[in-house]
Amino acid sequence: MDACYVRWAGPADAASLAVLNTAFNGPGVSEQEIAERLTVSHTERVALGFWNDLPSGFACAQCLHSICYTEPQGELTELFVIEQARGQGLAMKLISFLEQALREEGVKSLRVTTGNANLPARKLYEKVGYKTKDYLTLSKRL
Repeated sequence: MDACYVRWAGPADAASLAVLNTAFNGPGVSEQEIAERLTVSHTERVALGFWNDLPSGFACAQCLHSICYTEPQGELTELFVIEQARGQGLAMKLISFLEQALREEGVKSLRVTTGNANLPARKLYEKVGYKTKDYLTLSKRL
């Protein structure tokens, strides 16, 4: 088997995803919350990436249907690969896996948001064909 591979995450992967998410975002979402969200979400798709048969990264995407658009809208919302597995092609496999799944659901374009200063992420997204658009993202904590 290839050193890197990707599959859908399920509730049984909650412990691995909790460890990865803590490395990515810091402590917060519990293993139980992750398992519950993987069971009930109708919009989020979560891919789990493996390097040398160990859970080493994940990516999340949303497929949203709106009254405003004839086609579903897609967004790649999260992407993380542990440092030891970087440079092995796992991030590109995670992106490709989610793109294919969303394509099959009718999504024709996918949006990604990342920080201006996150040069490694920007370089990766550009490498796989994403183009920078002139949008301003505003947020508000509720």
